Amino acid sequence: QATSIPGATFSWTGPHTFSSNDQNPVRLPVLMDYAGIYEVTAFLNGCYATRLDTVVVNETPLAPWTKWLTFCQYYKPDPLQAMGSNILWYTENVDTMIGSTVPPIPNTDVVGETFFYATQTVKNCISALDSMKITVYPKPVVTVTPNVVAVCPHDTAILKAIDTDPDRTRVVSARVSLSV
Repeated sequence: QATSIPGATFSWTGPHTFSSNDQNPVRLPVLMDYAGIYEVTAFLNGCYATRLDTVVVNETPLAPWTKWLTFCQYYKPDPLQAMGSNILWYTENVDTMIGSTVPPIPNTDVVGETFFYATQTVKNCISALDSMKITVYPKPVVTVTPNVVAVCPHDTAILKAIDTDPDRTRVVSARVSLSV
């Protein structure tokens, strides 16, 4: 940006044949090749002044590395983790949310899938998002039949455990020999 001088005209030059007569030109898109030294000359009443400005274009960092996780219902998880620098966490639509530096702790009370998102910032440049899918599986409910077994010494008792989840029907049997 050049200082405002009433009545002055400006001439900018820079890398890759950049030129502009605007007082404060904008160069879009921002590319790595556009880094370098820019020169501005202000002309007023036959006089001129020239200044140089160095533009540094930092690379956009890669998204932070995250891992998709699975938990059992009611498990007490630790805060989520991502590998990167200056991590920001998002729990909803990131276009309308401000990221948090505090890693979220997934709620495992509710069965299903939840997504969390993370970015990292390196040299004031923000990475793309990485998503973290958290899957919570239902805690199985097991019944044992019979729940009281009366047997004589050296007899065999058969115990059955039944998972009552309608999506998974399993019967587990065990033959137990008792010695007294």
